This record gives sequence, C-alpha cells and structure tokens, in this order.
Amino acid sequence: MANKKTFKIGTRTSALARVQTDMVVHRLKIAHPNLDIEIVPIKASGDWKPEMGEQRLSEVAGGKGLFIKEVEQAILDKSIDCGVHNVKDVPSFLPDQVAIDHILEREDARDVLIGTNVKSIHDLPPSTIIGTSSVRRQSILLNERPDLVIKPLRGNIDTRLEKLRAGQVDVAVLASVGLHRINRAHEIAIYLEPEIMLPACGQGTLCVETRIDDSETREILDCLNHAQSALVTLAERAVLQNLDGSCRTPISAYATLLGHMMTCEAWLMSTDGVNMFKAKAMAQVLNKAQAIELGDMVAKELRDKAGDKMLECLSVDYHKDARHVAGQK
Repeated sequence: MANKKTFKIGTRTSALARVQTDMVVHRLKIAHPNLDIEIVPIKASGDWKPEMGEQRLSEVAGGKGLFIKEVEQAILDKSIDCGVHNVKDVPSFLPDQVAIDHILEREDARDVLIGTNVKSIHDLPPSTIIGTSSVRRQSILLNERPDLVIKPLRGNIDTRLEKLRAGQVDVAVLASVGLHRINRAHEIAIYLEPEIMLPACGQGTLCVETRIDDSETREILDCLNHAQSALVTLAERAVLQNLDGSCRTPISAYATLLGHMMTCEAWLMSTDGVNMFKAKAMAQVLNKAQAIELGDMVAKELRDKAGDKMLECLSVDYHKDARHVAGQK
C-alpha cells in the first residue's frame, strides 16, 4: 500500500539524523518504488548549541525527550506522517496517540572509547578526564575507576571529536553505531563489551514513530519492522518503564535473542558509581507479551535489590550526587 500523494518523514537536522533517515527512505523505496517521499528537517530543542555550554540533558526540563519533542508534535499535528528516532532517545512513556512499534534491525549496541593510546579502562592514567554527558556511562566508569574525572561533553559526533582534539578532555565515550553510520569508525580506540559497559536501552536501534490511528502510514512502514529487534526493544523498554527510567537515572538495559530464548540484563547505578545493582534473566520469548514480561521480571529483581528508597535517590540531578565530575564539589 502506497497511495499517499507525499509521504512526509520528520527528522532532526544533525548529520547523523539525516543519515539514519536516509536509511529508512532507502528501505521504503525498495518496498514501495512509487512512493513519493519528502524528508522534513525539524530542529530539536535537545540538540547542542554553543550557548548551552556543556549542560547535561539531566539538568534540563524534558530530559532526553527534548530530542524527539518537536518531531513528535509535528506527527500529532499531522504536518508529517512519521518521525525517525534512535530508540535510546525516546522517553520511557509516550503520549497515548503515538507509538514506536516499527523497529529496524539493531546494529552494534556497544559503547567505545576514543583517545590517543587508549587500550582499556584499566590502563588509563589516574585523573584521566573522560568526556561524556551520559550518567549511565559516568556511573559505570566511576564504579570501575573512581579515580577518573568525568567532564560533561555535548554536541554532535564531529563537535565532540573536535573538543577531544582540542584537549578539552583526554578520552571521549560515544556509541559505536553513530560513528560507523557517519564514517568515523576509524576514530575508535577500543570497543567496550557489554560485560564492561552494558548498553543503554535501545542503543544501536532505530524506530519510526507514528500516530496509532494512522493505519495507512503504519501499513506503509510495516516493511521496516525487524521482529527480533522489536522484541528485545520491548523487553528493554519494559525495564525502563518499570523503574521509571529517565536521563537522570543511570540504567542500562540490554536484551539479546537467540532462537526463541531471550536474555535480558539490566544495571541500576548511583551517579557517583558507588552503588551498582545488576539483574539478569532468561526466558523463552515468542511474542510481545512475553518480551515485556521478561523485562518486567528483570526490573522487579533490580527494584528488590536496590529498594524503592534507593531508586528515588538515584533519580536526583546528577550534580547532587556525583563527586568526581570536573568542576563540581
């Protein structure tokens, strides 16, 4: 089905966002050769600007939802048909009128370190300045190496690499998938395996957001959906939803599917890295309900280990907790 006169896809304006949207367009053109597609660039309030300094999203009202807010509003206003997002940028809960149930096949979910002569986390000299604006990455690094100094680092990939080269930080932590998508993989010093740094929920996965009542758009997009990636995404997002995860709460959630057996693991941490709780479960997953049930099970184990009081403490602004953030006491 491809009867729309013009199929409008909303996207953020960064180079990576455009590459990712082009990936969606390419797949749609294969499935619907006659579909007339228009890409609609939309500025996101979460995108970094020089005047913002290195302010973390956890300090800004709206948090990571600022990466999708304007695109989502355009979907609700019906000025576009759908929007392309990284799953990890999508808040735990969405308005009732929209869904992100068109999931592309997951790519590399790992984090990476970028820097000169970087061989491992353990080989970094004491007081090495690590650039990241992710409280998840910060927590894991400080749990492993409390002697490191974490400095907020924002901007698109090229901006962060420029800041690294300018000496603002010694090492930067980024997602592998973004570097590969914009042909910057040669910058990677080492890959951090999930057992070292468990990825964020949805890292490495693209989704397309639609209005639930727009059956024509949703049918056009059905060709994109990768069943296995959709199931692991459901499990991971169930973890976040159960823990009410936000960009202020350091949570890792990573699921893999081998045949019909899914493994889901999640970490819940304090921003200073002192407290870390881990949970892992495996179950047969044949459908969406079972994927969500597995994520719920892992979240319950984490909640039981951490306790509700601890979870409330973890949700406070990072600057009230972290003792190893550059420029903060």
